[in-house]
Amino acid sequence: MASGAGPISGEVVERQELLDGTVHLVLEGAAGQLRLSATFSWRLAGEGELDLGEGDLALEDASEPGAVHELYALLESGTLTVDPESGDLRIECLYLVDGVVGEWDVLGGGGRESGRLPCRFEVAAAEWRGEVNPPGLATA
Repeated sequence: MASGAGPISGEVVERQELLDGTVHLVLEGAAGQLRLSATFSWRLAGEGELDLGEGDLALEDASEPGAVHELYALLESGTLTVDPESGDLRIECLYLVDGVVGEWDVLGGGGRESGRLPCRFEVAAAEWRGEVNPPGLATA
């Protein structure tokens, strides 16, 4: 498996808490020519580790002029931990790739349809940083 797409960061575009206790989070960011958009939802429940409910991921690589490189994935599983002091979030998740345009060699096996793509995000109030396909994060 490839070593990953490297660190990426961006802004928290939307954070919404619904009346039923569901939280929706939208992240957008970039690293060089790589652009990322990710959504998550989970139900508020006590402290500790929470299971993510739904989510998706879109990646676009514009590093090769004239070539289209896009990847779309759905959240397969994931957990979220809230830091009790800062309120920051730590998200570790696994996406199931359901659409690919172009080659994604940097993502190894995660860069193909039906591939599994692990991700890690550290989310503060207005900004985030993370990794797509970080080394050592489980894909099963």
